[in-house]
Amino acid sequence: MEYKRKMIKGYENYEVDTLGNVYSLDNQNRTLSSDGKLSERIVGCGYAAVSLYGVTKKPKQVGIHRLVWEAFKSPIPEGMEIDHINNNRLNNMISNLQLMSKRDNLLKMWDRRGRSEIKETIKDWLARGYSRKFISDNLNVSECYISMIYTGKR
Repeated sequence: MEYKRKMIKGYENYEVDTLGNVYSLDNQNRTLSSDGKLSERIVGCGYAAVSLYGVTKKPKQVGIHRLVWEAFKSPIPEGMEIDHINNNRLNNMISNLQLMSKRDNLLKMWDRRGRSEIKETIKDWLARGYSRKFISDNLNVSECYISMIYTGKR
């Protein structure tokens, strides 16, 4: 992967690189390291973010993965999300990011957590006549999820 840095659209005093680092070009910013790199913080569900100041001079917290994608790939279309290929939300290298629909991203997360394996067990137990309550209690899944599998919605 070739190393590059690009200006962040809408935030002309900032740049982002292909490794997932964000830099300020304004040397008056107090949250800088000696090379201008901004310190990131962990927000929400474990994503790295930085605060950027635009023309309004009010800070806006932005996910680094989104900044990297938009700088080096394209704007993020409505209904699409940026997925971390290796599931590490702190690895914001451009090579670790991909564009996915919200549905596909949720399915990937669902499968990563082992739900697809549990789903097969639930189908087997339903076929053997076990009650939804019994399955729920023993597999630690909701009865609603079991009902969705039973009706074919999952």
